Amino acid sequence: MHAVLAHFSVQDYPAIVSLPTGYGKTSLMMALPLLLGPARVLIVERSSALRKQVHSHFSVLSTLMV
Repeated sequence: MHAVLAHFSVQDYPAIVSLPTGYGKTSLMMALPLLLGPARVLIVERSSALRKQVHSHFSVLSTLMV
């Protein structure tokens, strides 16, 4: 999260974030738009099952409440 926030503190072009399994990608995807306030966010998931899982987390901000 710090690296992404640092990037946008000095740059205004898009960033691609790639993290391994278990590093909190879903939490990061939910926290960054709240911190950065972008007009749009694009999240690409490789399967319908992952897309549904991420959607369910986003709909209630579940991983940010822990």
